[in-house]
Amino acid sequence: MSTRSLINVECEDGKVRSVYVHFDGDEHLRTLRQYYNSQQQAEALVALGDMSVLDKYIDCPKDHSFDNRIDGYCVFYHRDRDEDWEDTKPREFKTLNSAKRQDRDQEFIYEWTKDITHWRKFDVYRKKYLTK
Repeated sequence: MSTRSLINVECEDGKVRSVYVHFDGDEHLRTLRQYYNSQQQAEALVALGDMSVLDKYIDCPKDHSFDNRIDGYCVFYHRDRDEDWEDTKPREFKTLNSAKRQDRDQEFIYEWTKDITHWRKFDVYRKKYLTK
C-alpha cells in the first residue's frame, strides 16, 4: 500500500510548484530536511516533476531507471519511466493555500516557503500541520 504525498515549493519567481510522490509519503520530512534544505535544492527537486520515490539524490546515475532503481536516488516518472512530461510536470499555483487544496489522493503535504526556509508537514486527514 502506498502513502501518497505532495511536495509544494514556493519558488523565487513567486509561483508555487507542486509534485506528487507515490511511495512513503509519511516519512519524507527527514529526507527533505537533510538533502533539500535550501531554496535552490527545493526548487531543483520539484523541477523534475512527479515521482515514484523520494530519496537522497536527484541526479541519474548510469543504468538507473524505474525498473532498475539504484538505492539512494529519486525515481521520477518522466525521466526514469518515460511517462509523458505533460502528465508529470510540476503543477503551478499562485499560493501555497491553492496548492494545498488540490486533490491528488494525497495523505500528506510537504511545504517549503521562502519566508520560513524550512520544510513543514501537513496531515490532510487531520487538517493540521504536524510541524511548525
